[in-house]
Parts: sequence; structure tokens; C-alpha cells
Amino acid sequence: MLTRQQFAILFVLTLLPFLIYTARPDVMGYDSYHFLSISAGKQTIEEVVIPLNILLPLLDGNIIAVKVVLFMLCFSSVLILAHIGKLYNEETGWRAGILIWLAAVFIFEFGKFENDQFAYPLVFAAIYFFLRSYRDSRKCLQLPALILLAAAGWIWGGASYLLVLLAITPGALLFHAVAIPFIMIFWQELVIHAFGWGVLENEPFLGIPFIGLALLGVLNWRTKELLVPGAALLVFGILNPKFVMLAIPFLVVGLAGFYKTNPLFAKGLQNIAIICVVLAGFGLLMQPPFEYEHQAVGYVVQEGPDNITNEWHLGHMVVWYGGVPSHQSFRTNASYENLCRFGLHGNLCVLYTDAEYCEEVKQFGEITVYKC
Repeated sequence: MLTRQQFAILFVLTLLPFLIYTARPDVMGYDSYHFLSISAGKQTIEEVVIPLNILLPLLDGNIIAVKVVLFMLCFSSVLILAHIGKLYNEETGWRAGILIWLAAVFIFEFGKFENDQFAYPLVFAAIYFFLRSYRDSRKCLQLPALILLAAAGWIWGGASYLLVLLAITPGALLFHAVAIPFIMIFWQELVIHAFGWGVLENEPFLGIPFIGLALLGVLNWRTKELLVPGAALLVFGILNPKFVMLAIPFLVVGLAGFYKTNPLFAKGLQNIAIICVVLAGFGLLMQPPFEYEHQAVGYVVQEGPDNITNEWHLGHMVVWYGGVPSHQSFRTNASYENLCRFGLHGNLCVLYTDAEYCEEVKQFGEITVYKC
């Protein structure tokens, strides 16, 4: 267990970026507005599972309440990561909960309001029991790991890939028994959804810079339960950055290992991590959507909520503001200018590109509202 002092240190470090985040009146991430719309009753919740279809309506689209929930999810994840570190060093392993801030991807993920964030604590808890099954030589601990992973996969399908990648670890007998039939049944879905290339957040190699100095953790992967799944998860994260977060527990264990192999270097990393905590908070303020995007979407919804042609990534925001988007969630290869000109879904268009055949109505930063 953590001491009160350790708990307090981790609490303050986690709270600080979220306090800075409150200076922003909205939530980062375009997809966040899909779940905000669900919570406010502006979007159907058919595709959202229990417990989210119970919890989200309770938030009622309240931005402050959403950020409180995100903080709680983030802090619970930090505590779990600290306990994972303690599996490998009882005295200093808890500092994994500090060194996690070396990975920018961690705070940027918890700055968004999607189903992923609700699954991460369950994923990290599953990894805790998985690693503990090796540290304590008690393979029966892989059973709670599987149960937690199943719960995480119910909320966020991406957690299902962790089942497959942990199963390649020698000695993961229960994972072998479950993963083999799972792959045989769902192999097509696993292949199809593994690579969402064409969507910016899923582009290969995009996630590596956001791992930052946390990547140094690979230097201390000295046991099979760290090296085998950790390396596999990193490769998988390179191909699809959406899954970089799955490698985080293995990286922070490696980082905490420096307190034993190179204490001076570890203290230097810890000082950098503390600086990164503050930078992380301001980083949340600089992520899209930007103010001009809110202004543009709010304007077109006010002018004609049913007459909107929008670029696809603004679709969730259109719903949040009370409009009906022409495109939502999925990219189209068609020209938005042509879609607007030829009357798909109406004639008030929100575009980042020039539309020479359309009449400019109003300019908002990089967005122009056209009427065609």
C-alpha cells in the first residue's frame, strides 16, 4: 500500500494539470463532443454500454462535471501504475506514478471525454494482476486479470487487443486458453479494426513522439513478462497510436527501475517529470477544437440547423450545438465544396478550404462559412 505522503504527492501532481484545464471552457478532442452530446441527451446512446449509458446522462453535458470524472479516472490510473511499480521495487516503485508524466500521451488521453478513458483504469488493473502473477509465481492471478480485461473490452473494444498481445508471453496459460478461441472467432474484426489508417489519430508512427522520455523504460525490461508483451505493444502502438497507452504500464515499470540501477539518472527523470506535469496542463489548453471552430459551428447552427454541410470531424460539434451534420465520424473522399454546391444536405457550408463557386458569408479563423 502507498503511504499517506506518497498518496498526497501523486494526488497533487495529478490535480495540477486538471486545475489548469479548468481555465478552458470546453473539452479537448473532436470526438469528445459525441459523448458530451450523449450525456446531454442530444445523441442516441444505443452504441454505449452499461455502465456508460447510466453514467453519461447523469453528467447532463456539464463540462465541469466531465472534467471531475476525467480527473478521477486519471488519478485512479496513476495509483494503479504506482502499485505496478511497487511489484518490482517495494521502496521506490511507487514513483512510477510520477514518471508517467514523462509520456505526454497519458495526459492528452485523459483530457478527452470518450469511452477509452473509462476503460483505462480497468486495463491497468488487469496488467497489475497479470504482472503480479509472475512476480508472486501465482498463475491463478491471471483470472482477475482476464475478468478486468473483459470488462474493459466491453467498454472499449481496443482493450481486446491486449488479450491477444499478453497471450504471447511464455507462461500466460490462462491467456493462451482464452486468446486462442477468441482469435479464431473474431479474427476478421481484429484485423479490420486494428488499423484505422486515414484517420489522423490512427496514422502510423504518430504516437511515438508522445511517448517522450518514457521510451527509456525499455532499457530496464529484464524479465519476460515485461519484455515480450511490452515490445509487442510498442510495435502495435507504432502501427496505430491509438493503442500506445496499452504499453504505458510496462514503460513506467522500466523507468522506475532506474532508481535501482542508476539513482542519479532516475532523480533527473523525476525532476523532468514534475516539470512535465505543469507543461501538461498548459498543453491541454492548446489542443483542438479551437475557439474559432466553436464560433463557426455555433454560427451555422444558429443560422440554419438543418442546412449544414460540414467537414467530417466537425460533425459531433454540430450535434452538440443542436444542428444536423452532413458528415459525422467518418471521412469522405468527396470534395466538400462540390457537396455544398450540389446541395447535399443543404447550402450552408463550414469549410477549411476555398470554395470559389460559393458565396463567402463569414470568416472564423481558418474556417470560412459559405453559401452555395
